[in-house]
Amino acid sequence: MGRIAADYVQELGLAGRAGEPDARWAAVRHGLSKNGNDHIHIMASKVNSAGAWWDESYWKVRSRAAADGIEERYGLRPVRDSAQHKASPEPSRGISAARTGGSTPRSRLTR
Repeated sequence: MGRIAADYVQELGLAGRAGEPDARWAAVRHGLSKNGNDHIHIMASKVNSAGAWWDESYWKVRSRAAADGIEERYGLRPVRDSAQHKASPEPSRGISAARTGGSTPRSRLTR
């Protein structure tokens, strides 16, 4: 799981590209889900050690592409079928709350 997490972070661009410093990140094994799937969660800083922000443009699309490649490379069962993950990703809870006028942790911190 450590190699899978490192591959994912690298493919998303959080692990620094040639000549760029890494952002801090950690992977935590969460164990079995209700459906019996063993999985990990990855937490990462959006700012690398040089103070540059991570390019988060199209990150959900890039994340899905990275996960697809990793599933294939490691012989893992795909999380979603191709029809589902080709569709637009759903907004995060923070984005949904912002669209409906709700308060998010980010908006509270900004204020």
